[in-house]
Amino acid sequence: MEDSLEMSRYTDEEYELACRQRLERESVIYERLITYLRTTRHAPGLTDTERKQVLQRARNFQWNEHDQKLYKLDYDRKCSRLVVRSYEDNMALLHQYHGSPTSGHCGLNATFEKMSQDYYWRNMTQDIKHYIATCTCQPLRRQPSEMCLMKIKEPWKLTGVNLMVAS
Repeated sequence: MEDSLEMSRYTDEEYELACRQRLERESVIYERLITYLRTTRHAPGLTDTERKQVLQRARNFQWNEHDQKLYKLDYDRKCSRLVVRSYEDNMALLHQYHGSPTSGHCGLNATFEKMSQDYYWRNMTQDIKHYIATCTCQPLRRQPSEMCLMKIKEPWKLTGVNLMVAS
């Protein structure tokens, strides 16, 4: 699946398959990277080009031996984000940050901002966009709102609370 193609052209099954295939390809790269970060030696059988790619990427990643996880370092190397390497973990995080009752079903920018503080995976923005576009909350967002703005002339003239009830 090309990144530049419109996501709506894919069914959920096609999109999931493409994501799984992408993550499998990246898993090979991450395994090579982890081997290098742990041992400072390249995995056997790599070409010169593959060795250069591992060296270039090694500057931006860190292996945590204690929790056995790979982290992506920010440009200043002060902050790190957990590299999410499986489709199931991606979906669980997307649900947690957008689809759960307490997440607020925020839009793309807010969801990305929250998630990208702690997590990293390639094509994260596209995956978030697809998840939000196919979320059950979207038909509700597209309906015209029945709420109207009220003009209040002085503070505390009128107060109210909006309650959301999960069904």
